[in-house]
Amino acid sequence: ANFAYRTLIYQGFAKNSIRYLSSDTHLDLDENGILDDVAGDATNTNLQNAIVTWAADAESLVVYLVDHGGSGSFRMSAKETLSATQLSAWLDDLQSKITGKVIVVYDACESGSFIAALKPPAGKDRIVISSTSPGESAYFVTQGSVSFSNYFWTHVFNGASIKDAFELTKEASGYTTAYQHPLLDANGNGAANEPEDLTLIQNAYIGNGTLIRGSAPVIAEVSPAQTVNNSSALLYASGVTDTDGIARVWAVIRPPDYNQNASSSPVQNL
Repeated sequence: ANFAYRTLIYQGFAKNSIRYLSSDTHLDLDENGILDDVAGDATNTNLQNAIVTWAADAESLVVYLVDHGGSGSFRMSAKETLSATQLSAWLDDLQSKITGKVIVVYDACESGSFIAALKPPAGKDRIVISSTSPGESAYFVTQGSVSFSNYFWTHVFNGASIKDAFELTKEASGYTTAYQHPLLDANGNGAANEPEDLTLIQNAYIGNGTLIRGSAPVIAEVSPAQTVNNSSALLYASGVTDTDGIARVWAVIRPPDYNQNASSSPVQNL
């Protein structure tokens, strides 16, 4: 969430146009020496107020949710859950007042269960992105470095369109886990990943789309697929370069008998 905040700032969002809700209120994300970046605690009331009242005069709105999730629910805090029905009603209320689009990015277990529930009212423009399909766990491996959120917001930070950010993130997620399948609905019919969905967002951006060329690391070659018959195997990545230098290279390894557990909590270790 902190990285998403910094990404929005870098991509042209003014500080007063971001409403950051978190139980960790002692954050100085813009390093101005003042703890004024978090607007309030993560509660249903504060989120409802942010969407329905605070954003009522906005041109458009981006909503980003990240934490635990369940079927049709988001864990707002230790004491509260937010239902997909509640969020849909608040977004519908807002879009009865504004003409611009609403973008929802949701990263949690079973976040895909929100896709059908967040269909917009007729004639309204809404993009809904989830990190998983229904029934799937969300992965936050190596302190979240390997996660839908980190991949997605990195591409947005680098100036990619929503289409490119989603497709690259979807591809990266498949390499990492093979158990997590992100979804996107842009035509508002509640069905995800249709050809029309991607066509509609090919020129859509979160922020001003400031492009940073050559900022992502390049991996020229990785070890090929192989069957391991003995107790060891060589894994490698070669030709790894970046204009800022390389701090580390790592692999995420799944045991041969790995199975995705119930989607009651995110996967943090592999």
